[in-house]
Amino acid sequence: MASAVSRLGTAGEFGNLNPTIISAQVQMVALTRLPWQRLINWMPHNTKGSVTNVVQSTYTTAMSALSESATLGMGEVSAAYATTSRSVTQTAKGLDFFLTLMASEFQVADATHIVNTLGASFGKRLDTDIMALYTEAPTANEIGASLTALTYANSFVPAFAALASGATPNPIFWVLASPQIAEIGTESQFAEWQKLGQAWLDQKIDLPTGYLGVAPWGVECYYSNNYTASAGNHGMMFSREAFQLHEHMPFTVAIDSSEIGVQSRSIKFGGTAIYGVGGVRDTSTTNAWVADIVS
Repeated sequence: MASAVSRLGTAGEFGNLNPTIISAQVQMVALTRLPWQRLINWMPHNTKGSVTNVVQSTYTTAMSALSESATLGMGEVSAAYATTSRSVTQTAKGLDFFLTLMASEFQVADATHIVNTLGASFGKRLDTDIMALYTEAPTANEIGASLTALTYANSFVPAFAALASGATPNPIFWVLASPQIAEIGTESQFAEWQKLGQAWLDQKIDLPTGYLGVAPWGVECYYSNNYTASAGNHGMMFSREAFQLHEHMPFTVAIDSSEIGVQSRSIKFGGTAIYGVGGVRDTSTTNAWVADIVS
């Protein structure tokens, strides 16, 4: 049985595309619209196997006070050093489009639009996967409540305090769910941060996912359209060190015309990536370097 894929073959599907030549040399769509390479640790995964074990450093062992002895000198002080780890599993993500023989013969088709669509679908998949990590926040780091609008006092401050209590390392970022922009954006504290910041009137914000132009207390604020909307709208404040993305194969676009005259009688466009993203601190529900901010 043929795969259930989108077979682009009607006049309406290609009637509005600009005339260019379909090029089989388009192999890669760069990740240029999302800021995640800046916000989380992005690691290559070049070894065999689909699971990476990430060792956690020990941050809780305290040093002892030493006293000097006239006969013994300084005492030796040691402590057990036991490491733990979290695993990140890489999986494949993909999407195919078929351009039928009829469409390629009778319609003016532009492969660039198909490639751009594949690239956008990858960005949405990646954005959604990372934003779903708000569930790693421990109970103490769950800030706000469903249907209760965020304010500077009930969201930013307690989230920052929660991360400070967990000795969260810099840099720290806040990615809001897009509806939260309207809640927090009119707060006088954020308005003043904009005015006192760098050329705030000239800020150009990327609408799919972008920087909001404010960084109170050094926390750069972004937003995402691909947040989780379940029991409220979930954004999160987190350290760059809280998550890692392990990339086994970067997003790649391939074009196959081998069936243009047989079977599906289509040119196949496919986008594929192999990666895994997850938390690398504590456990999947006690990651002290993440705060879930819900409204």
